[in-house]
Amino acid sequence: MRKIIILAWLMSEIASNTFCQLQNANWILGYDSLFSVQTGRTTINFNSGFAFSYSYQPMNFGLTTTCMSDSLGNLLFYSNGVYVSNRNDAVMMNGDQLSPSFYTSSQSSMNLGLELSQASVAVPSPGHPDEYYLFHCTLDTFDTHGVLFSRFLYYSIIDMSLDGGLGAVVSKNNILLSDSINQGGFAVCRHGNGRDWWIVCHRNSKNDFVEFLFTPNGISSPRILAIGSVRNGFNPTTVFSSDGKMLATIGADHGVDVFDFDRCSGDLSNHRNVLIPHWQGFLSGAFSSLGNYLYITNIDSVFQIDMNQTNLSLSLIASWDSTYDPSGPPYAALFHTARLAPDNKIYISTGNTTRYLHVINFPDQAGAACDLNQHAIVLPTYNDNSFPYQINFTLPAAGGTICDTLGLPDSVLPFQSTDENSVFVFPNPFESRLYLKSKKSKGVKIDLINSFGEILDIQSHIINESIELQTESLPHGIYFLSIKNETNTQVVKLVK
Repeated sequence: MRKIIILAWLMSEIASNTFCQLQNANWILGYDSLFSVQTGRTTINFNSGFAFSYSYQPMNFGLTTTCMSDSLGNLLFYSNGVYVSNRNDAVMMNGDQLSPSFYTSSQSSMNLGLELSQASVAVPSPGHPDEYYLFHCTLDTFDTHGVLFSRFLYYSIIDMSLDGGLGAVVSKNNILLSDSINQGGFAVCRHGNGRDWWIVCHRNSKNDFVEFLFTPNGISSPRILAIGSVRNGFNPTTVFSSDGKMLATIGADHGVDVFDFDRCSGDLSNHRNVLIPHWQGFLSGAFSSLGNYLYITNIDSVFQIDMNQTNLSLSLIASWDSTYDPSGPPYAALFHTARLAPDNKIYISTGNTTRYLHVINFPDQAGAACDLNQHAIVLPTYNDNSFPYQINFTLPAAGGTICDTLGLPDSVLPFQSTDENSVFVFPNPFESRLYLKSKKSKGVKIDLINSFGEILDIQSHIINESIELQTESLPHGIYFLSIKNETNTQVVKLVK
């Protein structure tokens, strides 16, 4: 009887619109399948943990990679910056000839993708469930320093209701911005109202960010934010923290810039800079899920920055261990593109055509406890750093703030409470770890309950202002997390 009562109470507490958000569930990597079994597609799938598979692939990927799935984790389309492919691996209707330029034409003639970091990103159209906007750029011309840069930021519109559900590009290569901008480095964050999107890029040879707000009425005029370091051309990385409260931009010139970000106004503030010693040719970075640490890759080394410190500094956590991939030409397994994945781990490509990936298993742990394992994953195919840029589709409305104007519930996963304790629960779906971030961890009672109404006994410990639940032993299924403080009780529906 007690189980039945608990379940009835849980169902009355759960908001009806809680659902899985698995748009990032599929990462497609690799080259076309023309040469050998090791030149084909590797699909990494995060629907229920980490799994990968091999398949035939006609598309070549470089640094420019976009993969979009629906909210249930079903692949919809993908792009290498030259064209868009549907889920059946055919060129999407009207999906060819993106970002016209001499460089795109050259890459296309060799059946290659663009080699620009974060130069293509797909965003769901607010208020239009079958529509996606693809923001993209290419190399257009040289600046006064002889550095190639982009002149145009484009957008193309994809309608997934067309061609029998395979989608079609209904409007292509629309010029959103005509300026001198860095070659890629686009970043996207959900607005505090839980519906709209901020789109961010950076002007070339200036300290100017360019920002757009994407709403059901379309895309706003550009807004210029003059803050931070002057950035020139070469493949910058720009990344938001999972909670959307921080933005980092990383590049060869001036190292790492970190800012506070206001999801309501779009304002950047509190600029901090960390220089990178002995730059080796490419820099990338990723925040840990809780935003406690920012990781920086520098070809032969990986650094950790403690974001809870007033004065930011680098701590070396790994140096290249001299490993080469012996399966083909002996390419070094170095440190290149870093991405925070849906399973809460950070994966790092090798900077060369190898089968290896590095992994940081516990990114919210300090120093060696983060458990960076070099070349720990051996893929079935070679990979040229083709990690898709990751948008946090699960970021809820900023409940209780002036920009939460739509009345959207903040129980959209992951969960963030609206009371003064500000409890944030993620990732969801979860695997080996589940986190609760709160400014007041003390006095908060938590119970994890399975679908039978049973309160589970699991280990937990506090990391900074967060509670980590060790959930690796739990079977896959539906769970409920009860969060009690002095004033109320809130319940979150979770999926493993």
